[in-house]
Amino acid sequence: MRGCWGEGNPSKSFSFAATSGVVFGCSEAPKVELVDRKIEWSKLFDGSLFSIVRRDESSEAAIRCWKVRSLYDCVSVRKHAQSYWAVRKEFSAPPVSEDVFDVGDGYMCERKMEWIASHSDILVKNASDIEWSNDYKSRFLQDNNVSGGKAFMCRSLLRKLFINSLRTLGTTAVSRDDI
Repeated sequence: MRGCWGEGNPSKSFSFAATSGVVFGCSEAPKVELVDRKIEWSKLFDGSLFSIVRRDESSEAAIRCWKVRSLYDCVSVRKHAQSYWAVRKEFSAPPVSEDVFDVGDGYMCERKMEWIASHSDILVKNASDIEWSNDYKSRFLQDNNVSGGKAFMCRSLLRKLFINSLRTLGTTAVSRDDI
């Protein structure tokens, strides 16, 4: 195939489905379809839902949802190599795909940094060793009409998962009160 990656134009490459290994042809940018990110829920001891979703060959996500009145309060923690980040959102029904956690707005964190963004622009960022309080996060989100990721004790949760594993999110080591 002339014009594909390795054939004189380094900006083009083959695209393929990671789940089937089938080559479909050439594309302008490297494109790899991710493994199916459909969520398959397990019901836990406290009635919450838990799932591990493989995102691609080198990353995965752990998701836990608690039913609160008519909503599901969910936390998604993603791991890629040694990098962790998390977001918390509410849904009217349990999510069926991990893609719903791909948000650029609201509160989010990594192990050593937390931020609040609106329209994918960072409004405030904290890289100190002291995590913002949930009161501060919630007040900032509300006062500035920022939707998306909800406030929670994100960095504390990530420290717990980092020294253990993503599967710790689905154990008694983590409760809704912890976040």
